[in-house]
Amino acid sequence: VKHLPEIRKTFKEIVLVFDMDEPGKKAAEDVVKQIPDALIATLPAKDANECLIQGRSKACYNACQFNAAKPKNTRLVSANELHEVSKEHAAFGVSWPWKHITDATRGIRLGETIYLGAGQKQGKSEVVNTLAAHFMREHGWKVFLCKPEESNKKTYKLVAGKLAGKFFHDPNKPFDDAAYDKAGEVIKDHLYMLNLYQHVGWESLKVDIRQAAQEGCKAI
Repeated sequence: VKHLPEIRKTFKEIVLVFDMDEPGKKAAEDVVKQIPDALIATLPAKDANECLIQGRSKACYNACQFNAAKPKNTRLVSANELHEVSKEHAAFGVSWPWKHITDATRGIRLGETIYLGAGQKQGKSEVVNTLAAHFMREHGWKVFLCKPEESNKKTYKLVAGKLAGKFFHDPNKPFDDAAYDKAGEVIKDHLYMLNLYQHVGWESLKVDIRQAAQEGCKAI
């Protein structure tokens, strides 16, 4: 891009001749973002060398000299393209554990990030555990929890408690083995946590989130 002023002094047009594979198309799109008036040639073979090998050098020349075209601006969308797809009737998203929140927000929509903010000891973890239990029980979702300040054993017990309506982490409360095992039937295939003995930083956590998504986790 820094040499673009010099290029424009010499040439009237800029024609991009990238390979016709996906990386080549992606590279052309990236360049057009920087040089919006550049043209793109569509070759009759994978690349210019392949055109020569196949004896299609004239077609290659014509593609670059006469048939190069300005790509469609994929960032602009016509209302005409949206009419039919937008005809879909509005529907509620996935439910929250609390009906009034579902009604107020119209439910949870996949692809959105939910931020909950509060002071220390105001119950943020309680909300997260309740959400995790609700997603697993009501919607059959796999859930990935990362709680660096809490042991995985405690997290497991807290989520199990939400499912069973019991306390499994408080020594002053009786431990209901049957209820614990019943909650485990739901949790065992649906809850993923992070190995807290490893470093928890954003760069490494992004990799963990992608891995959790590949495992089928819908709530992070």
